[in-house]
Amino acid sequence: MMNFTVPKLTRENLSRARSYLRRNDIPRSLEAICSGISDILGSRLIGQARYEVEVLVHEYITELNKHPDIIKFFQKRKIHATPFVRYQRGQERELLDRLESILHSMKDEQQSKHIAREQKQVCKKEELLEKGRALMQAKDYPRGKGVLRRVVDGWGHEEGLTTEIAMLFLEHQLYFEAVELFESVIDQFPSDSKAYGGAVRCYKELQEFERCEQVYLKALKQFGAHPKTLFNMAELYRRWRKLDQAYDYAKRAISADPNMKEAKAILKEIEARIF
Repeated sequence: MMNFTVPKLTRENLSRARSYLRRNDIPRSLEAICSGISDILGSRLIGQARYEVEVLVHEYITELNKHPDIIKFFQKRKIHATPFVRYQRGQERELLDRLESILHSMKDEQQSKHIAREQKQVCKKEELLEKGRALMQAKDYPRGKGVLRRVVDGWGHEEGLTTEIAMLFLEHQLYFEAVELFESVIDQFPSDSKAYGGAVRCYKELQEFERCEQVYLKALKQFGAHPKTLFNMAELYRRWRKLDQAYDYAKRAISADPNMKEAKAILKEIEARIF
């Protein structure tokens, strides 16, 4: 079927191509122009419609050849003769192949740059971690905490990393600093069981029984009523001198694991006090 008007999609693709070009987004511009040319190849345009798309493509190619990023792209390949991209009527297929080749090369370069940036960031992270550990080992806590905080700020989105640093703070008895990180991990990565255990250890050292209780309740909600968790809650309440709760959780622990001697010992102790 002959087309006497430029199809809407073709016109939109050609328009987007120029818009992205003027916004210096060359890859997206090339993707749009390639889609537009593919549309042209799939349409049987004649007369005014054919002339119109040829003008639009020619104007785009003229702008493309003058763009600094395209000039840099070809000069990097020791190509200085212009125009870098040529368009002649009836050679849309050759033009499409040329543009797709440029697009693929640019995407490969972007991917290589992205990988290089990621590798650089990994090296930077490891460098800071090593420095932070060394400072902590030397008991230079102010500087050590500062360096390790930078790691958390930069890479805290990586699962397990903040927990590792919090454990290091805990190892050096920096309970306030450690528990702050453990709590942030619980919020961000609720399935990180080590963070719950670390937070509990900190709060026990700080005698913050109420906050310790809150962590245990979060753990029960997240992981279910594991016998060990139930026993730990019973032990917490015993230390907190909330014997009714200690008794209830000890019984729940035994119900979940009838062979749990530690829970039975708590029951026996509490019963001796009451009776």
